[in-house]
Amino acid sequence: MKTAKVLLSALIIAALIPGLALAVEVVDAAVCEGVQEREPVNPGAAFPADIGTVYCWSKIKDGDGAVVKHVYYYEGEEMASVELAINSSLWRTHSSKRIPPSSTGKWRVDIVDAEGVVLRSIDFSIGEVVEPEPAPQEESSAEEQQQ
Repeated sequence: MKTAKVLLSALIIAALIPGLALAVEVVDAAVCEGVQEREPVNPGAAFPADIGTVYCWSKIKDGDGAVVKHVYYYEGEEMASVELAINSSLWRTHSSKRIPPSSTGKWRVDIVDAEGVVLRSIDFSIGEVVEPEPAPQEESSAEEQQQ
C-alpha cells in the first residue's frame, strides 16, 4: 500500500512538471539552403562560398513549452545564437545565418536545450565545393586491342 502511494505521488508530480516527465529530443535536423512548407530544401554538408544564407532546420519531440537554441560556430568560435520556442509535442522549427563570402571553412551548429545540453551537432563547410574527378580510364595495350 505504501509503495502504491509513493508511485501515485511520483506520477502526479511528473504530470504537474512536464519537463521532468519527458526530455526534449531532436528527431531530425539538417543544415540546408532553405525551408519550404516546414521542410528543409537542399540539405547538405558543404555549401559554396556565395551561399549567402544557410538554415538549420530541426524537428523536436516532447518539447511543448520548451525553448531550444541553434548556436552557430565558425572555426570553433561562436558566431550566433538563435532562441526558438517549441509550441507542441512535435514541432518543426528553423533558424538562419547569413554567411559572408569570406567566411569559408568549417562551421557547426549545435541544437541546445534550455540547460545548455547539446542535443545535436551538425558539422558543415562553406567554400568551394569540388566535384570529384572521374577515375582515369586505363589504356589498353596494342596486344589487348588485337585480340
